[in-house]
Amino acid sequence: MTKVKFLVIDFSHEERKIFPRIEEREEKESHLEDFYEIIGCDYIDIVPVNEEVAIVVDDEGLLKSQNLVFEIRDNKSGFQHQLAGRLVFVKNGQEDVRGFTAGEVFELQLKIQLGQMTIIPIGITA
Repeated sequence: MTKVKFLVIDFSHEERKIFPRIEEREEKESHLEDFYEIIGCDYIDIVPVNEEVAIVVDDEGLLKSQNLVFEIRDNKSGFQHQLAGRLVFVKNGQEDVRGFTAGEVFELQLKIQLGQMTIIPIGITA
């Protein structure tokens, strides 16, 4: 079976450090259960960043204490939004979201490293 990849932006409270990681899963029709597990939540929200990328986030992230709040900016689309908690970057489809191939997740990481897309921590929920 084909594997897909998600770019996860996480935060370690112990180390006070942000760290990206790649989460690999089997390709399937829906990744809803995977998102619940990866994020650790009951409800998700899918936030389109641009035509190629969306972010899956805990819908109640701003209501939970000790979640890191990020400001996400995409210079290409002009997108700017504040999201709280663990972020899962996915491929933005016309009717759904999908995982990335290895090459696509590498391109996304490169865009972030080059500053074409920025992820800035701006606070922690109370």
